[in-house]
Amino acid sequence: MGSIVWNFFIRPSSEDDFVKCVRCDKSLKFYNSTSNLLAHMKSKHYDEYKRLRKMRDSSDKRLTSDKKSESLGDSQNSMVSRDNLLARFICTSGSAFRLSENNEFRDFVASFGSEWTPPSANTVKRYIENENDKFVRMLRADLKDKKDFTIVTDGYSDRKKDYSFYSAHLYCIEKSFERKHFFIGIKSTEGSCTVSTISSSLIQLLDKVGIRLSDCLAATTDGARVLSSLSSTHRLFHFHCGCHVANLIFEEFSKIPKVKRMLNKAKNVASYIRAHRIDREEMIQKSRLLRTGEPLPVPLSPTRWASVFLLFKRYYANISSFGAFVEVQPFMLTPAEQPLMKECVELLTPLYNVMKQMESNDSWASDVLPHFLGVKDEVSEFGTVLGRKLVKIIEKRISDYQDNDFVLILSVLDPRIAFVPGLLGKRSWKDAEELLLNRFQQDAPSKPVLSNPSTSDDDHGLIRFLQKQLGPSAGQNATVEEEIINYRALLNSNRPTFSSDPLSFWKTNEKKLPFLAGLSKKVLAAPASSAESERLFRINYWKVNAENGAESSESCETLVSVEDEDDAVDRIENEDDDMTIADED
Repeated sequence: MGSIVWNFFIRPSSEDDFVKCVRCDKSLKFYNSTSNLLAHMKSKHYDEYKRLRKMRDSSDKRLTSDKKSESLGDSQNSMVSRDNLLARFICTSGSAFRLSENNEFRDFVASFGSEWTPPSANTVKRYIENENDKFVRMLRADLKDKKDFTIVTDGYSDRKKDYSFYSAHLYCIEKSFERKHFFIGIKSTEGSCTVSTISSSLIQLLDKVGIRLSDCLAATTDGARVLSSLSSTHRLFHFHCGCHVANLIFEEFSKIPKVKRMLNKAKNVASYIRAHRIDREEMIQKSRLLRTGEPLPVPLSPTRWASVFLLFKRYYANISSFGAFVEVQPFMLTPAEQPLMKECVELLTPLYNVMKQMESNDSWASDVLPHFLGVKDEVSEFGTVLGRKLVKIIEKRISDYQDNDFVLILSVLDPRIAFVPGLLGKRSWKDAEELLLNRFQQDAPSKPVLSNPSTSDDDHGLIRFLQKQLGPSAGQNATVEEEIINYRALLNSNRPTFSSDPLSFWKTNEKKLPFLAGLSKKVLAAPASSAESERLFRINYWKVNAENGAESSESCETLVSVEDEDDAVDRIENEDDDMTIADED
């Protein structure tokens, strides 16, 4: 069994000196030892590490138990374990329950000389349902009395079959100022997608684990009108997924006429490469010899974030790999277009890099506005015609975020960016403070009743003077307005770095700023994107796509819940279409 670190890091080739963490994209030096990689896992992704460690230990115990049972001649436990392994295989593959009753599959198992007979389809289904019940009970315990959480949701629809699936992930902050993330499940609905059907699906999902949609504070979704309307209907703050916004910027940029012409050429080349296997193999060999560092361009799903950028980048990097083929000559760049495509790749790279950061589960919704402002500044430095057009597109999206009240509240409660000049555009930090106080007025402490400056016969001299001059702000009964003033003053001398966890600041200063610290636990949970839900449907496409032989909608809901999400993410990242064509085939 391999080291657990390879669940987090991409295995290096023999010549690589660095390995990349698939959770946060951080690159670490590889010394043919996993010690520093393990330290990164424990310090940055401890919850996931702990869960994988627990699974590994459980698996080791199970295998040890099986071997012991067999050595004693008691095969019953081993048989049950194999039943369970088959059930988990069905959960994580495209196989139907009826696989276990397939005669050819049973002959295959018998060919190993095993006395084990695969269980019936109903037995497999029963095991999976029992695992799902355990999953639900665990969630109910973890989420008991949970309030002021953020829901991340997305949907998958099959218009031909007239059904949809909606997912729910939950983010919340514990009393210890630790942010937690939970996968709640997926729910199927029939008919058209409406606010009513989505609401019903989410209410049922949350009710199953013992919480209510009415206790939700915010929703992070893409820009679909029906999802933003969901937030309005249930009086939730709505946060537009940062990755979806980045993708909208890519798409709008690609509609600029001269950019569109180059994109069409890249799409035609990609289609040719996909359709012509023999030529493709030759192009792959040439690409490897030239060490282009990029896969050949192939058609990407229109729903794939940043597909425009990836197509441009791969086309430009591999021009020498496919440029000699006669059939693609009509789709080659003109001499004037070659430097233009290079400029497009360079202009869009900062946006792509930020999008990759926002995809991480460790991202914060409060990161998004400063991220886009940073990209705008970086693109502005190019000073070209295309650069100026891209800046205008980015500014429009920045303005949308600055008009979002929830973004202002997030910003004022994130100590890394609070009160930074220019962040809120035409709006002011006073606006943000007023929004916060109006929205959370019920949480504000009542204004303290001032008594005589001296509250004790022992208060003399310095103590009496400070109480008289500073009043309640010197003690623990400061008004909200005074607490905000104290917060500003604290940031002037002790602002945390942007790369730090904003909750660490509030944990340290909870006693100094109790009201604002309490609000931070309600508001800051929201992630920067809904990538978690988008990735879920990508991972489980075969389970929810009827045309690929999926099970019933009820079975799909159970199957998705049973597969361990970390294992699933590792699987899809290994199968990502960033791989070379040779790997895809």
